[in-house]
Amino acid sequence: MKDAKEAALIRKLAGVPGDIQRAAEDCKPHYIANYVYTLATCSTSSTRRSRSAKQEGERARVALCVSVRNVLKSGLGLLRIEAPEEM
Repeated sequence: MKDAKEAALIRKLAGVPGDIQRAAEDCKPHYIANYVYTLATCSTSSTRRSRSAKQEGERARVALCVSVRNVLKSGLGLLRIEAPEEM
């Protein structure tokens, strides 16, 4: 993946354990809400650009989308919010 937005999305995904731990330690669930919102925003911006054409690294993009979906669902679950299957 050579796209800067995809790289930013991967970095954001890598930060999830630290953000959740910080939310637990500080008793501030809004850290998780902010993380989920930011991840969703990064994801939307990244996938809009690469959605149309079949490109090199398509499997990696699919794996990235699946990872984002799983983390969003888990983050919302921690907040006791049910994630919709599709939008």
